[in-house]
Amino acid sequence: RVRAILERYVPWATPAMLDAADLHDVMEDTGIELPMLRELYGTETAHLVDGLSNPPKVEGQNRAEKKQSDADRLKTKCRKVKTIKLADKYDNLTDMIVTDPKFAPVYVAEARFLLDYSLKGGDEILWAMVDRVIAAYYAENPQHLPKMA
Repeated sequence: RVRAILERYVPWATPAMLDAADLHDVMEDTGIELPMLRELYGTETAHLVDGLSNPPKVEGQNRAEKKQSDADRLKTKCRKVKTIKLADKYDNLTDMIVTDPKFAPVYVAEARFLLDYSLKGGDEILWAMVDRVIAAYYAENPQHLPKMA
């Protein structure tokens, strides 16, 4: 689905970006490592997938610390990686809000942080799409708006 979002909304998406969209979770979800990806899909696709892959959680690290670490890492990535991540975030948000309404408040708040902190510089259309999904969620669920400190 991430690939389809890129194909529809990002006319400048390269073949490597489209392949990386298909493979975006492969390093986290399987035993496939970077050298194998490079051999099978080429250097650029492997580089993009590596940029999208979150390192494993450090022992003792809580969810907020892990999300901050992932956001810090993603902030340094190139426009192509950020754009694929935006497509993934759009797909996950639209699904999560419907299929897991109990977890949605946490996921939407994390998405808002990631969007503002790490994903500027990605495709502007996808950024705006994710922003609109988050805004619509909070408009329909104002009780879940994050509390200001």
